Amino acid sequence: RLAKLVKSVRPLYILVVSVTAAVQGVVWVLVLTVVTLYAMGILTTRLIGHKMIFEDPQAVDVSLISPFKTVPDSMFTLFRVMSGAQSDSESEALDSIMSNIPTFKFAFVFFMVTSSWTLLSILTAVVSENMISTTSVQEKEIQLMSEEEDRKRHVEDLKELFQEINVTGDGIVREKDLVRFLKDTQNAQQTAKMCRVPVRHVQEVMKTLAINSDVIHMEEFVECLLDVGNPVTEKSTMRLEALHLETRSQAVRHSQILEEQLDMMRQSMEDCHFESQERISQIQQVSSIHGEAIARLQGSVEVLHQKLDQVCQLLGAAHASPSPPMHSPNYG
Repeated sequence: RLAKLVKSVRPLYILVVSVTAAVQGVVWVLVLTVVTLYAMGILTTRLIGHKMIFEDPQAVDVSLISPFKTVPDSMFTLFRVMSGAQSDSESEALDSIMSNIPTFKFAFVFFMVTSSWTLLSILTAVVSENMISTTSVQEKEIQLMSEEEDRKRHVEDLKELFQEINVTGDGIVREKDLVRFLKDTQNAQQTAKMCRVPVRHVQEVMKTLAINSDVIHMEEFVECLLDVGNPVTEKSTMRLEALHLETRSQAVRHSQILEEQLDMMRQSMEDCHFESQERISQIQQVSSIHGEAIARLQGSVEVLHQKLDQVCQLLGAAHASPSPPMHSPNYG
């Protein structure tokens, strides 16, 4: 039941997941802390617990060295000092040691900077970084799950916002209507807020769409405004590459179609040329045959003319010669 309750409350679930993800980093920070305390514990046990730091070991009070008799005692004492939870006896022992040996103060300062400041800061940074990254991942997952619904809601809001632009009710956006709509300060602010871009970018989208088409529908205009405010990402780059490849493939297909049509036209032209050559040769053959017949006919006509000339000459000669005398009949 508790697990179901945690999972049902989304912020609590994200917090639990973040803490769980930060455990691995926290473990390594704790390992580093233990190693540091172990090294410092060995050093303090040798110097204080074994009275090596004192000039007269016999005159040292037992209460001063009791927190540092063994390495585990020294590690526990140093951990309590690092966390600020040391007891009164431990505080009095440290104060007495630092008052008797002033140079020990530098060692104490070094330990506090190394342990309390550095290690605790590292621990806080690791936990914070893991929680921030996990929260970011969870928010992205939530955004991915609700992206389609948010997009549909955004489309409806934009259509409702630009409803005043569609004066004629035909679903077509005109540039002059958009300019008139954006002249109102309240409309311009609302447009910039909902489109997440300045107003001039909305007008640039309109001009860009007007280059490719004279008629711009409301759905097309709204779809372009949904993505105009998004930053350039790998996804948008891939979309551009896909559009480029699609355009290139279409150009290749069109060029292939044009080449096929050119080949067909070239073939048809060759066929026409071949047929025309055949017809020309046939016409030339017929023309040569007709020429020979015409030549023979012309020869026959010339022969006929010559004969007619001869006949005419004979007739002329006959008319030109005197006629013979007519003898009267002799009846005796």
